[in-house]
Amino acid sequence: MKLYISVLFTILFINSSYSQVNSEISLTTSQSQVLISKKGETFQLTDEDGKIVISDIDSLYQKKKSDLIFIKKKGLWGVVSNYGKILIPINFNKTERIYNEFWAVTKNQKKEYLV
Repeated sequence: MKLYISVLFTILFINSSYSQVNSEISLTTSQSQVLISKKGETFQLTDEDGKIVISDIDSLYQKKKSDLIFIKKKGLWGVVSNYGKILIPINFNKTERIYNEFWAVTKNQKKEYLV
């Protein structure tokens, strides 16, 4: 699936493989669109109809050429697709993709693996 990224304002690059949202961007796929906007000190994700998917996001980032958005909310991490589907609930201390569909998540110093 091709991913078209339309940058409405600026994106702050953390390093060569990660980017962090600084203002507002629109992520568009052939299926649907998610808008990430900054609201005060936090961010929110809205769908193409303007409905809030996730609010009060502390920080988020997306690896280049990826359709996954890593979200931190109240000190916990989760993963959302670029069309707004929650793939990993936002209740883990750490999330990392190991291989394609395999994930390692940590909660209270206990590591689990998800498929």
